[in-house]
Amino acid sequence: MPPRMNTKQFGGKTTTLVQLQDAGFCVPPFVAFSCQEIQRLSVEIMARRVVDQLPGVHYAVRSSALTEDTAQSSQAGQFLTRLDVSVNHLAVVIQEVLEDARKQLASMDQFSLLVMEFIEPDLAGVVFTRHPIEGREMIVEWTRGRGDAVVSGTKHVERSLCYRSHVDQQMAFPEMQTLLQQAIKIEQRLGKPQDIEWLIKDHQVFFVQSRPITTLAEDQTRASVFLDQTLPKTPFYFEKTEVCEVAPTPSDETFALLQSLYAEGGPVQHAYTDLGINFTDTQFLCRIGGQLYVDREKELHSLLPAYSYLSTNTYTPKPVTFKGIMRTWKNQRKLAGLRFNVSDLYNQIRDRLAEPGEDLFADYELIFLLNLAAEQMMQQLRRALPEDVSVAGALGMETTVPVMPRLIPPVGCVGNGLDLQDTSAFREVSFGLPTEQLLPGVSEDDVAHAQETSRLREYGRWLVVWHLSKQRRQQVMQEVFDVALPRVLTDRPMVRQQEALGVSAGQATGVLVTEETIDTMEGDKILFVEALTPQLVAYADRVKGIISDTGGTLSHFAILAREMGLPVIVHVAKQTLTFGSIVSINGSTGEIRKE
Repeated sequence: MPPRMNTKQFGGKTTTLVQLQDAGFCVPPFVAFSCQEIQRLSVEIMARRVVDQLPGVHYAVRSSALTEDTAQSSQAGQFLTRLDVSVNHLAVVIQEVLEDARKQLASMDQFSLLVMEFIEPDLAGVVFTRHPIEGREMIVEWTRGRGDAVVSGTKHVERSLCYRSHVDQQMAFPEMQTLLQQAIKIEQRLGKPQDIEWLIKDHQVFFVQSRPITTLAEDQTRASVFLDQTLPKTPFYFEKTEVCEVAPTPSDETFALLQSLYAEGGPVQHAYTDLGINFTDTQFLCRIGGQLYVDREKELHSLLPAYSYLSTNTYTPKPVTFKGIMRTWKNQRKLAGLRFNVSDLYNQIRDRLAEPGEDLFADYELIFLLNLAAEQMMQQLRRALPEDVSVAGALGMETTVPVMPRLIPPVGCVGNGLDLQDTSAFREVSFGLPTEQLLPGVSEDDVAHAQETSRLREYGRWLVVWHLSKQRRQQVMQEVFDVALPRVLTDRPMVRQQEALGVSAGQATGVLVTEETIDTMEGDKILFVEALTPQLVAYADRVKGIISDTGGTLSHFAILAREMGLPVIVHVAKQTLTFGSIVSINGSTGEIRKE
């Protein structure tokens, strides 16, 4: 960049284009006027200089405010731009752009001007080198002809998302791979994720603007870079499911324990065998940056080997091979026909809690059956509900079905999950009775069975905690990536994204806080957490509601929250929230409203 051309005189838009030119990127020729020059020179002199340096063309007259395109603020679209300006109209248009800036700025000391050769594009649009909210995907939006409709949002545009590992597979238009590859190089050159305006003429890619994406936190960018370097190059589908909530960042010893539960000859396989289901250990648990994930493809193959999630962009399981088709078919029949005697399961867990055995694996067979029963009853309830009634809402409804007597946890419980490093005080919640009136069209038996099996699942957690209490101790901490990674990781952007889901009914209003800021705020609070872990009971009496990135209706804490009447919503990304603001949440509908 020439020494005289700096952001204090020319603004970020101009100085960035100079950097791109110097780096060899194709930028249309332009003439720039500093903040001093636009106040000193007449528009006629400015127009003459442009024509002298760029003769025989039409022009694009653009702002380059000193406050524009900075790392803190883009001010995108706030100043006037004029395209396809002829020589005869250039002075008049320059005057228009300057007058528009004077209306918006206290001083023209903060404004410079850029006049670029106008190129009538075949295609034009915008590329985000990182998703401005999610952080990981690249986004390309484009249209035929001029790109002003893309950036102004006034026209329907084409849109494509991809991860960097799949840039070489993008073929929406012939120059797309070149565009994406150069956009990545621009990000590397400028040092931050970029929002880049581009155009294509006669198969040549031109860049007309690049500015930092201002909505991305540094942690998000670090996480995206880490995942780019860490994730496999082959197709995959990893997710933080409810299995991961019991130990979100497991130590080596805890991870080995979790794997042993699903191993050949382990308690999960024995439980399935007793049900007539052929389960195979596919080692579907994995750690990414020290954070626990389920490899959904491997998990699917443990029961249904003929199916795959990876054959569609929606990651919906579909049959893709005849290999293993008989085991798949038999397991499907058995799974569809599962029936559980809730009273019998209650009696079994009651006896185990009263006199726990010494063998965790033997007891875990029962615990796994409790989990299956709760999942089945929840699915049955979901299918039976009218469309306008949520599962979370139904679980808060009162029924006339007698409730089984509350059980008591065994003495000596330490911790609240499966992580052997968890030495927090064991917390139990006194189960309250649902108080909402049963709505017409809602099956009383379905609601009661779902409520009871949810409690049984919580009793199963008590038994696991008791077994592990003897083994808990402070260990050398497993190295964990210090930013919470996304709930779902796939090799291609998932077309179907899960919406916010209410898992514990109720409504609440409060200031939105995190675990780090909860003690710095006064008044009613809504707590955001990365994972809906059992340890959250420590906050239950301190907040009016909880929002979580991960979790589900069957999460242990969701069960406890429903018993406490604490509204909970899951599947909400942290970056979509404004902390310190007042929000209202509805734990039945999943609605979050900023007040």
